[in-house]
Amino acid sequence: MHRKIGFEIRTLGILMKRKVEESPVFAGTDGLTIMHFWIIGYLMQHDPENAIYQKDIEQAFRIRRSTVANVMKLMEKNELIEKDAVDDDGRLRRISLTAKAKILHDGIVAEMDRINGEMVTDISAAELECFYRVIDKIKANLQ
Repeated sequence: MHRKIGFEIRTLGILMKRKVEESPVFAGTDGLTIMHFWIIGYLMQHDPENAIYQKDIEQAFRIRRSTVANVMKLMEKNELIEKDAVDDDGRLRRISLTAKAKILHDGIVAEMDRINGEMVTDISAAELECFYRVIDKIKANLQ
């Protein structure tokens, strides 16, 4: 059977999701997903002085507005983010992490580093570099 790239990427994504969600870091997180954790990481990487809005998350993760809205709603419910009105534009809400999310982030980073190490076991630096080049080309082809 001829292998299909889309199928292989989807399968890899499912395996990664399962591995992460089996982690003790996910225990008691009330339905949070790996996407929530990626967004926490994204917000942690940005200088608090630079405002982050929902549209920034849509663009960074290439996901639809409705998806981000649902993700933000759950994160706000779980007290991981706060949305603050912007003085000069009532439609915009600046997104920031709560203290709870920042504490959770430390565990997330450690666990993701552990899982990443597991994923690249027995894969050489040259093979990884080739993988990243191919993935970048595939992404470019789809944009």
